[in-house]
Amino acid sequence: MPSPVRRRSRSPLVRRAIALGLASFLPLASIRVASAWGLAGAPSEATAPDAPDSPAAAAPDSPAPGDSLPEPIAPAPAGRTAEPEAPGEIGFDQPLRPSPAGPKVRLAADRPQTWLQRQFRGNEWRDICTGACLIHTSPNATYRLGGRSLRPTAPFQLPRSSGSVFVEGKMGTNAQHYTGIGLTIGGVVEALESLLLLSIASSATGQHSQDLSNTDFYTFAAAFGGIRAAVLLGLGIGLISKGSSSAEVR
Repeated sequence: MPSPVRRRSRSPLVRRAIALGLASFLPLASIRVASAWGLAGAPSEATAPDAPDSPAAAAPDSPAPGDSLPEPIAPAPAGRTAEPEAPGEIGFDQPLRPSPAGPKVRLAADRPQTWLQRQFRGNEWRDICTGACLIHTSPNATYRLGGRSLRPTAPFQLPRSSGSVFVEGKMGTNAQHYTGIGLTIGGVVEALESLLLLSIASSATGQHSQDLSNTDFYTFAAAFGGIRAAVLLGLGIGLISKGSSSAEVR
């Protein structure tokens, strides 16, 4: 059994060895403890723990000092989609325009100021189409061709309720019409005067001049009156015919 003196001599050596072992073990232990408490930097991807499935883990981190918060996106108004429509497109929530109903009427006239007119209440006529125009209109209405200085045609109706209808107008003016009426009246008056002179000539006696009797004078006057009446009547009837308007519907 060793003596007490030898035990005392060994105890300082044992304590020194234990101290050296603890000194070499403490730095490695401190690094592991610091890593576990998040004080020694972020762990590598290989050792990073998986993110928990809780909603708190999916929430965004709080912004760092100096970062700007993103602006909230305003919700789209009700009844419209979030994406804007392309220019010129009609949205699905907008009603489409109804297609035109009735026949498609094409107008062609010899005068550019010709109007296709439609009859409304009573004898009220309204212009709806002028010149060489194309229009969809009601098949049950009454129409005519007219204009500001033109003679209106006789009223007419469209021959069909759908498809294409062609209206061709030959128009006359009010000036031609009324001038023709005036010339015709003048021709009638001249013709009546000629008949009156002929009746006077048949019963006339005496001399109108040295070389001309009253009978011959009234006869010649009636003949010239008849010529003037024929000219006036011809011009008047021609202008009335030229001043009239007609419409051909097909």
